[in-house]
Amino acid sequence: MRKPEAVVEREILIYLNSLDDAFFYKNDTVGIYDAATGGYRKSPNPYVIRGASDIIGIIKGIVFFFEVKNEVGKESKHQKMFRERWTNLGGNCYVVRSVEDTRSVLEELEIIPHHKISV
Repeated sequence: MRKPEAVVEREILIYLNSLDDAFFYKNDTVGIYDAATGGYRKSPNPYVIRGASDIIGIIKGIVFFFEVKNEVGKESKHQKMFRERWTNLGGNCYVVRSVEDTRSVLEELEIIPHHKISV
């Protein structure tokens, strides 16, 4: 059974905030609820960026943006554009699907030690 993205996101936030020298939070990416239409609409504020990552934080002085997807989720056009823009400017912006994916990103960048599995 697939986990909903909200569950994956919460697991990742719990993991990230358990690390030393780390602070991560949920970036509220939902639009403004419009009771008249019964749906969500984009904020009129031009500095509310469409496609911004779900999780933003810092660990050991390095800022990270994580877009959370479940095992079958796909980035929207705006999410891809956001990630590509941050990455092209030298930022750390990743799509992750689990705590393991997130840990792998941090290990590859040598932010945390590689996870050792004993046999």
